[in-house]
Amino acid sequence: MTDAVESSALADDMPGRCVRQRSAWRLLLGHVSPYRWTILCGGLLGFLGGLASLAQPMVAKLAVDTLGQHGSLAGPVALLAGVTIGGALLSMAGIYVLGRTAESVVLTARERLIARLLRLRVSALDRLKPGELLSRVTSDTTLLRSVSTYGLVHTVNAAFLLAGSIVLMARLDPVLLLVTAAVLGVNAVAVLVVVPRIRRATERSQAAVGRMGAVLERALGGFRTIKAHGAEEGEIAAVSAAARQAWRRGVEVTGWTALMEASAGLAVQVSFLAVLGIGGARVASGALPVSSLVAFLLYLFLLTDPVTSLINGATQLQAGLAAVVRLQELERLPVEPRATRRSTRYAKVPPTFVRLMS
Repeated sequence: MTDAVESSALADDMPGRCVRQRSAWRLLLGHVSPYRWTILCGGLLGFLGGLASLAQPMVAKLAVDTLGQHGSLAGPVALLAGVTIGGALLSMAGIYVLGRTAESVVLTARERLIARLLRLRVSALDRLKPGELLSRVTSDTTLLRSVSTYGLVHTVNAAFLLAGSIVLMARLDPVLLLVTAAVLGVNAVAVLVVVPRIRRATERSQAAVGRMGAVLERALGGFRTIKAHGAEEGEIAAVSAAARQAWRRGVEVTGWTALMEASAGLAVQVSFLAVLGIGGARVASGALPVSSLVAFLLYLFLLTDPVTSLINGATQLQAGLAAVVRLQELERLPVEPRATRRSTRYAKVPPTFVRLMS
């Protein structure tokens, strides 16, 4: 069965894929904009921690040069310790601020969707599956947590730190930088090919989870009837089939994500081997000091973090963009006007009485 046939009635009522993709960025920024200053503060803390990491290889180079000149290592070692500890503390504070803000983004989105769901028109609700709606409020909003940290701030910070690393590596030795750039350029092409596939796979995965919830909700809603007719095995098979479909879609996302992360790690490893070989030859010929090679290799190790952050950020962004599109589909459904004086009178009925009447 094709994805178009499998799609729910909710998706059928909404604009086409192209229109949704064009508005996805605007929708995503709309969710995080109320917390932009807190996100900026957390991002700044993480950025300062990254700058401290960038300073470490240069301080290590200073220590090696001082050792070669038979000078005292007390100053360079103390400076290196201070930079390392300070960078760790700044990074920790940034991670906490961004994590707390991400939870607030998820809470705001859930409260807005809950209010929207409970004001839906009866005719709109009758055409939809409650399980599909619940998946929008639960699993889809959860994706906003990651996109608020990795998807936005960490990606921007990683881009700046990557640029800073490249500038400092160019100062150390332009030849070794060209070798590194050649290897990483091949990896960048692979990333550009894989990223759109991750987004499409994530959309299919979230839709499959929603269908599984809809099938399970239907079975639980008719639980007494199913028991009376002895139809448990048939319903178990139906829910299990939906769960297997969700599993297949999740494995698809995992496969593309694993391919991206593996390519990034392989690119850094190949770069290290190439720099080690060519840099060793340049040191042997006297064209490059040993301290510069040590600092360059340290920067190459540091490249692993921003490269990985860029790839994880791209993955989280694609998942977040897929989620906000699904959330927007829910927000476009027709709702009843806000409660009038007559309706608020009934809203004061105790919940226990409502359950007894139902």
